[in-house]
Amino acid sequence: MALVKCKWCSEKVDKEAAFVIEKQTDKLLKNGQTKVLRTYLHDECVDAYFEDKAFKEREQKQLDSLRDTILQVHGLRPEDLNRQFYQLLQDIRNGNMIGRKRTNYKGGTEYRIIEKAYLIAESDINWIKLKKSFDSTLGELKYGLAIVRDKLKVARERDRAEKQLNKVAKASLQSGIVPGINNYKKPEQEELDITDFLD
Repeated sequence: MALVKCKWCSEKVDKEAAFVIEKQTDKLLKNGQTKVLRTYLHDECVDAYFEDKAFKEREQKQLDSLRDTILQVHGLRPEDLNRQFYQLLQDIRNGNMIGRKRTNYKGGTEYRIIEKAYLIAESDINWIKLKKSFDSTLGELKYGLAIVRDKLKVARERDRAEKQLNKVAKASLQSGIVPGINNYKKPEQEELDITDFLD
């Protein structure tokens, strides 16, 4: 009985009883076959592993969208963003406060909210870029991020309002009532009504 390590919980699992995920690579083995990477999981760990994988993919998409927004707002190229600036973004995402750290992984402000705050602060950032000269790109990015930190509360409130509006719209569609449209129906009159002739 061969034992392998579970990718999720790092405990030993029987190779024959483990859930296996296979991924083909571009590399070739000495015998000419393509190299296959195998991931072994306990049956109990499969759901948690795939949920975590989906969460990380969603986070990466949001970070990519945020990066594109930052490049567009600041008028920069991708190579102008350095590792130190990404660390500042990670601190906001993880909920690390200036001067003290929290240990919550991804427990802070979501990347999509930070992106909304950048869009809200875009005119302020452009105004500062015109009025102030920066020694480096990182200095400009840090200054812009300080402005964005001030706009995070507004971005969270707008996001909450959008979610509430979507919830109301979805509920009204299910019930058949459309908000903003008068659903009053005038009662039909009888044919022998004399009030039409009295004026």
